[in-house]
Amino acid sequence: MDPDSCEDCLRRTLKNKRGDAFNATANPIDDGLDQLLECKSSFQNIKSYFSVYVMRCRRCSALWLLGYYEDFDAVPVTAEWGVRTWIWRPITSDHVARIKSAEGTRALNLEDFSVNS
Repeated sequence: MDPDSCEDCLRRTLKNKRGDAFNATANPIDDGLDQLLECKSSFQNIKSYFSVYVMRCRRCSALWLLGYYEDFDAVPVTAEWGVRTWIWRPITSDHVARIKSAEGTRALNLEDFSVNS
């Protein structure tokens, strides 16, 4: 996590098991975040019910990548929910620029975006 992030960001991150693949009931969206960008078209689709957003903390202005997808491959056809995965990562303004430049290309991979860059 960004060392300059505030207590709200720390709370969201800890609630979400320090990031990726947390329980869907622990969705980090709350009153302390603003959606800056819906950026699904910059990323390769993953399964169904796929979404990606750039979020900003109202308290400290930290930028976050919020992604979600469901995988129905291993569940019965009658299941209400697939295997639900949420991506919750700190990002930089450089990451946001990359996301914007990739708009409409589906060139970025949500699974590894910002992990090592």
